Amino acid sequence: MGKSIFDKQVFKSALEKLSNELNPDHVLPDYSPKFRKTLAEGLFYKFVLSIKPENINPRFRSGGFILKRGLSSGTQDFDADKTLWPVNKPMPKLDAIKQTSGEAQYCNDLPPYPREVFCAFVLTKVGNGMIDSIDASKALATKGVVA
Repeated sequence: MGKSIFDKQVFKSALEKLSNELNPDHVLPDYSPKFRKTLAEGLFYKFVLSIKPENINPRFRSGGFILKRGLSSGTQDFDADKTLWPVNKPMPKLDAIKQTSGEAQYCNDLPPYPREVFCAFVLTKVGNGMIDSIDASKALATKGVVA
């Protein structure tokens, strides 16, 4: 109360407090807790920069503005060997129109099915080794694990 967020120590303290209090859960298919925590901290930082950009070091000032990006466009040029024509004739991919217009449906566009499950890879700390046995008892005992 009565402190300026633009004071370096106050700002540092606020970031530390935010970092300590944020403990996102990990529920599939949400993003990882580490990513969501970093995103929240970044958004707080961006918010502070946007409050009074004139008081901010010019080197960091642009971090507070909402980025505006103009309409992008592109072209593709194909070199074709006329002796192989029409085998190497350039043609658009069959799904290109649906993908660029937004009509194409992807897995994340669909609602979850009843009793739908997700999988997760389990990584090893041994890069090149032989598997003697696999004990999945701890994983299978975890709440929500199906198989």
